[in-house]
Amino acid sequence: TPSGMLQKVWCNYLLACDGGRSTIRRMLNIPMKGTTFAQKWLVVDVIDDEESSPIAMFFCNPSRPTVTVPSPHKGRRWEFMLLPGEIENDLLRTDSIAALIKQAGGSPHSEIIRRTIYTFHSTIAQNFSKGRVFLLGDAAHMMPPFGGQGLNSGLRDAHNLFWKLAMVLHGLASDRLLDTYHEERHRHVAQMIRFSSFLGSIVMSTNKPAAYCRDIVFHLLNQVQAIREILSEGRIKPQPRYKTGFLLFNKERKHRTIAGRMLSQPRLATAQEWCVLLDEVLGPGFALLRFHHNPKEAFATLKTDFWERLGIQFVCIQPGIPRKEGYNSLDREHPHKETYESLRIGKASLMVVQSHDTGFLADYRDLFVVVRPDRYILGVFREEKADMFVSAFQRLLNRGW
Repeated sequence: TPSGMLQKVWCNYLLACDGGRSTIRRMLNIPMKGTTFAQKWLVVDVIDDEESSPIAMFFCNPSRPTVTVPSPHKGRRWEFMLLPGEIENDLLRTDSIAALIKQAGGSPHSEIIRRTIYTFHSTIAQNFSKGRVFLLGDAAHMMPPFGGQGLNSGLRDAHNLFWKLAMVLHGLASDRLLDTYHEERHRHVAQMIRFSSFLGSIVMSTNKPAAYCRDIVFHLLNQVQAIREILSEGRIKPQPRYKTGFLLFNKERKHRTIAGRMLSQPRLATAQEWCVLLDEVLGPGFALLRFHHNPKEAFATLKTDFWERLGIQFVCIQPGIPRKEGYNSLDREHPHKETYESLRIGKASLMVVQSHDTGFLADYRDLFVVVRPDRYILGVFREEKADMFVSAFQRLLNRGW
């Protein structure tokens, strides 16, 4: 403790979220693999920022590579590469920081709340767990900020692990389920680290001829609409997709690749509101989705005992009905409106929503879609294969994989 007292804490599982210099990781002798960048960066956090743009910007200037990203509550982070021969304490002065921000087009009058010299790392733990101890966030991996995935990756760690721990502690699954934390997360984090390092190599070039060639290449790529859309929408970064782990793959060829996908986040309509996101109706646990016009029939053939024990949230997604622009509630005459709030399946509730995005669930028509608490698709099945899927799901929970 801060006072120097030694306290013993007993727990079933320990989550090590103690940062890049994790004491717990070192005690477990789990090595970190990767590299540390040679370049140092001045990192500055400001508030009351006059630049209202929510977009992160990369200044690929070989004279001074710079990055700026927005932060909550009118805040902004600035990152400036230190050049050879520069003195750290000189750059940390308020007037030096104001000059750098002004040179990059920002407001030099924003209030500085943090300033430090930082070195970026591209490292990942060899294992994300050992026995009953799990590494999360910087304790498990560190990556340069250029891909914008540092904090996101830590959140994904937590989202992947917490519901699995809950299932094991409540006796709903074998403790072998916890082995999939490393299996699923390690590969994706490694991809993100490589992606962020690649972007860094583009941004951080201080070689003027190389930077000139880079600019020409990107100018030419930007002339191709398809490539421009891929770059601007961030589709070049590794997609969240699991190929192994806590999944049930469908043997039908056209449905084989559905398991392991992250479910998309469409806008949906409910009886109470014009627009909600899918996350708002899925609930915190497992969910069973079906694209069906009649919610009373969508799940009628299922044996619900297993799904109820799992705490499943049933969700029926109906094809959207036309409405006038700006109309903010569902059609009062819709034939199934009375089922939106009151319909139940056994002890479980049923959420009924409408999708006006014709592309959403297009791959899943005539299928039941089982969604994990972390919003990855566990598997899909047809109505006639429901009992077979439940049996496979139970085996997965009881004996691992």
